[in-house]
Amino acid sequence: MINEIINTYVKENISPKDFEKKDVSNKYEDISKMLKGFNFQSGSFARFTSITPINDLDVIWELPEDILSKKFDPSQVGGKTIDPSDLDISDILEGLANKLKDEYGRIGVNVMKIVAREHSVSIFFGPTEDDFSIDVVPAIPSGLNEYGQSIYWVPEIAKISHSRRKNMYLNKEKIEWIKSDPRGYIKEAADLNNHNNNYRHVVKFCKKWKWVVKQVYPEIKFKSFHIEMLIKELFNRNLEINTLNGLLLFFSEIKNYLSEPKIKDRANNGKFIDDYVFAQSEESKNKLINEGFKVVNILNNLSSEADGDVIKTEISQIFSISKVGNAPVSKSFFPISKPYSSSV
Repeated sequence: MINEIINTYVKENISPKDFEKKDVSNKYEDISKMLKGFNFQSGSFARFTSITPINDLDVIWELPEDILSKKFDPSQVGGKTIDPSDLDISDILEGLANKLKDEYGRIGVNVMKIVAREHSVSIFFGPTEDDFSIDVVPAIPSGLNEYGQSIYWVPEIAKISHSRRKNMYLNKEKIEWIKSDPRGYIKEAADLNNHNNNYRHVVKFCKKWKWVVKQVYPEIKFKSFHIEMLIKELFNRNLEINTLNGLLLFFSEIKNYLSEPKIKDRANNGKFIDDYVFAQSEESKNKLINEGFKVVNILNNLSSEADGDVIKTEISQIFSISKVGNAPVSKSFFPISKPYSSSV
């Protein structure tokens, strides 16, 4: 009973709404038709682990061979000997931005603006840059994963949050090209959820909790993708686990998760996706650990004999943390105050 109530709570309060998913899918379908060559959705929306409101979408655009051939000797094309650090694609992206402006005008879709960045093209649909946007991220094939899908060289922004990207572009920070396997992560998530759909419920629950904690303690660092990969490992070790026990395991292990990097990058076994934990202060880690223990206490005190509404109220307390000075107080974070803009 408790497991069903938690899953329902996630669906009703944390998962993207049907109109959001439809709107994002329609926007992707539009831009996919405009791009020459293979492209696909990336990120949490593609892995079905996004939470509401959906603020952005990455579209990975595999640079067509005829475009790469203009930059390199044709014999190099195919990701075998190309060094992406030598690739200046500013003219390619500028041309793409102009093309997209024409194409959106042709189909009658109004966008706020389309901007060619150094390593991507950003499309803003709402009245401000904080509303829904799509980033078209170029990619160069470089080998195959175990599923027979391409691994790519991509600008490092592909693994950085959209808010962090804005700062990188604003500050003109150097952006490197890195190996990435976005399709492999999508495949892993799909296979795991097909075996046990409690997986995505746990991921969404924990990502929303992290979002709430960060509103109260903005200095903490616990990346959403890191959380997702930790839960993937947890479910791979406990294939039949339910949502409640998955949450209990996750929140009780936060101290261990933050002690040292543990999750290797699919595209580079010499790199950890969670190596940023070394830069996290002990004070910030302790805040996360303490908030995690609070969640464990709430979940452990849920009673299967209690009324369903009572259980939902108890669950909602997990997303109701705030502080006055150093003292935590109750503050409701539901319903979500920031509306999703579905206008185009």
